[in-house]
Amino acid sequence: MGVNGTPVRHFSDLSKVPGRILDRKMVKTFHLDICLIEEQFEMVQYVEKGRKPRRGYFPKEGHPQVVTRFDGTKIIPGFLQAIAYEVYVKNVTFGLLHQWLVDMGMTVSENTLRNWLKKGRKYLDRMVVELKRIALEKDAVVNCDETWCKVRKYDRYKKCYMWVLVNKAERVVIFFYEDGSRGRDVLTNFLGDAELKALMS
Repeated sequence: MGVNGTPVRHFSDLSKVPGRILDRKMVKTFHLDICLIEEQFEMVQYVEKGRKPRRGYFPKEGHPQVVTRFDGTKIIPGFLQAIAYEVYVKNVTFGLLHQWLVDMGMTVSENTLRNWLKKGRKYLDRMVVELKRIALEKDAVVNCDETWCKVRKYDRYKKCYMWVLVNKAERVVIFFYEDGSRGRDVLTNFLGDAELKALMS
């Protein structure tokens, strides 16, 4: 995230100043403009000789080449990541998240949000398995260490530990967490029976 575009400048009407001008400077202010963006993809129903009717998206030049959404949902991966962050990192309740999206004009139920997150978890679980396979390949050299972080436990924050494993050659970084522990078992459980060349900590 960052400041979007160039600053909008609002200048004073110097003719309205009731005295002699000593100095002028721009004072910064910021506002956050959050909105939903709707994209629509034209699905064409067609039939080929000797086959059943089908539907497809055939993009024009300059438009996305694929329908960018999770199967069975109306959202793109970035949107799913955003709602997962709100729920699991910021501890926003489904009720508040649902109300926030409805206030912005989205028609969705709380149960649908839960189902979307369940679908996303399946993709994430498969991706973690693949990342581990690449990062912990035979004779790999990896760097691994833990660092403390604040984790929200109900109504307060607790000092816990998160681990990070880096395979620089494969350009893979994996963060993992097991009940906030910095114990050796967290690392050995994650590594499993990997045959590494070296582990630097």
